[in-house]
Amino acid sequence: MPFTPNQTLTVGDVTNGDHGYINILVKAWWDLGDPGLGLDRAQGSSQLEFVTPFRVPRGELKEDDDKVKFSKTRPTLQFSSGFGAALDKQPSTSEDPDDGGGSVTVAPSITYQVQTAGQVQGGANINVLFVSAGANYTYQIAANTVESLSRSYTAGVHYTPKEPPKPAPDKTMKLFHETVEFGVDERVPKPDQLALLKGWWQGLFGTRPIPDEGARQAVRAGQTEVSVVGHASRTGSRQYNLVLAKDRADHVADFLKTDPDLMTSAAHLNVSSSGFDDATTKGEAQSERYVAVFFEALTEVSPAPAVAGNEEGAETAEPANA
Repeated sequence: MPFTPNQTLTVGDVTNGDHGYINILVKAWWDLGDPGLGLDRAQGSSQLEFVTPFRVPRGELKEDDDKVKFSKTRPTLQFSSGFGAALDKQPSTSEDPDDGGGSVTVAPSITYQVQTAGQVQGGANINVLFVSAGANYTYQIAANTVESLSRSYTAGVHYTPKEPPKPAPDKTMKLFHETVEFGVDERVPKPDQLALLKGWWQGLFGTRPIPDEGARQAVRAGQTEVSVVGHASRTGSRQYNLVLAKDRADHVADFLKTDPDLMTSAAHLNVSSSGFDDATTKGEAQSERYVAVFFEALTEVSPAPAVAGNEEGAETAEPANA
């Protein structure tokens, strides 16, 4: 493994309450030739994994707090083979938290050992006054050389403060209502009446309060029930007018559910007939021939938009046509 400059990698951003771990995987291969061990080559491979859990405390942090809190790095030797050298099983590691984030640095080393030895032997005979003596001596030299190739790796996380949650807008329950007028003995609404109903639903004009986006979403999600009630004048029998008013309500409900720009099929519509039971004017009266569409929904508190041709009036469960 030739020596190269240190490597640095940024893992990513963390915010208050985040947690995870930094994982560094080191794979090493070496081929040192013949380092003097009496072997043809010193080569092999090894693999180390470093896992360092971290977390960012929840709640409000002080300015001098370290944002990232590290647990102890855990090195694991996953694989090793070869001879002549070895990847250090316990390399140096360090965690460095700071206010801008934090980092983990590991510095694994491949260590190899060279041993050399030399020996000198000799002897001598000494004759003094016919006394002979002999001496032998041995001198041995041994040296061990341990060297290593090292490389460090740093991985860091960057702390990003979590934006405080935006306060929820004030909401209030409102009743939204509109009517569709019909001619004498008429069951199918005229196009101009349906256009008025569509404009009211889209918030362009009509009886106030006009549905806003929150109210429309509540209807389309089926979170609130929409009442569609047919009405008739007092001309004719009670049974006839119950059927007539129900036909009127069915046609309006079909329009509300099938037009893609209106309530759609997911809306919960309660279709019914009042016949002439709620009529207050005797005989044939235009004000009694209508379908009432109304529902309640939570909506944000905001100034009502200016609309032409309408005055702010009391919200009633089922208003009669003007």
